[in-house]
Amino acid sequence: TNFSVDLKNREAVWRLPEFGEFINLDFQGGLTSIAMIRAHLDILVERSNRTRAIVPPRVTVFPKSPVELGKPNVLICMVADIFPPVINVTWLHNSQPITKGGAQTSFYSQPNHKFRKFHYLTFVLRLRTC
Repeated sequence: TNFSVDLKNREAVWRLPEFGEFINLDFQGGLTSIAMIRAHLDILVERSNRTRAIVPPRVTVFPKSPVELGKPNVLICMVADIFPPVINVTWLHNSQPITKGGAQTSFYSQPNHKFRKFHYLTFVLRLRTC
């Protein structure tokens, strides 16, 4: 970008002042465009969040370190190729949801215009006898 916009002073600020001599910007038209974009942003976000995924994301689950009996560890669930960036992940133990010890990241963009997200669950491997 060769310029930025100073909204307070309603003017273009050129990185190199010489560029301003060759180009005349319609500042009021730019403000009108910004207002229109802001007005439609909620609609665009709502539509994108309701778009159904055509291809399911790739899910990979692995421990942070080698699993040892009785030692704390972290399970990492990497969900890749998510689009749109809306997903629910639930950790289960014996078919029951786990509600404590979990964390997650925000969505990370990928070069293919899809998203990646990580979910973490702390655990300790224990032997159980009947």
